[in-house]
Amino acid sequence: NGQAEEILIPGGTTIKVEGTLNTSRAQIAVRGEGNTVIVEGSDTGAGQGRITSEGIANATGNRPLNAYDGGTLIVRNVTVETEQNNGGSAIFSDGGNLILENVTVNCHNFAIGANGGTLTVKGGQFNSDSNNRVGAFSYTIGVAQGCKATLEDCEVNGVQGGVCPEGAGSVVTIKSGKYTTTSYVDEN
Repeated sequence: NGQAEEILIPGGTTIKVEGTLNTSRAQIAVRGEGNTVIVEGSDTGAGQGRITSEGIANATGNRPLNAYDGGTLIVRNVTVETEQNNGGSAIFSDGGNLILENVTVNCHNFAIGANGGTLTVKGGQFNSDSNNRVGAFSYTIGVAQGCKATLEDCEVNGVQGGVCPEGAGSVVTIKSGKYTTTSYVDEN
């Protein structure tokens, strides 16, 4: 039916990703103040875990990894790739706290959508080719609804936009990194 199912992970859980984890339309989530979930691959480049969300025809949106309502999601040493190009964030927060270390995201909409709460990025690469051609407007990293974000030593590549703070109280502090946007090229 194309609808996402949330898989709520209990606080204190560590998920080790050593191959490819296809979340399809399932949304792995942590919820609630004081609950922390860690998702991590190996710390060696060649063995880095991979999380995908593939396999549902005509599905809209995708959010493989999520933090809600004060929950903290720590993601380390993984590559996240999403297939849908009509909505969604590869890594999403609504009032949660995201800590991303050495994460690579390749997607067609938001690589990160952080609404409220906090976002801390250390290292990694975030790539989005969002271009509004399928009716979805997005940036590579969206920081909204009062989110406090810190970006350090990362690479952000976008077509429609790189990093966008929006809404009252949203703050992005860029300590270091490389931030690039390029023009959309229609290959048809």
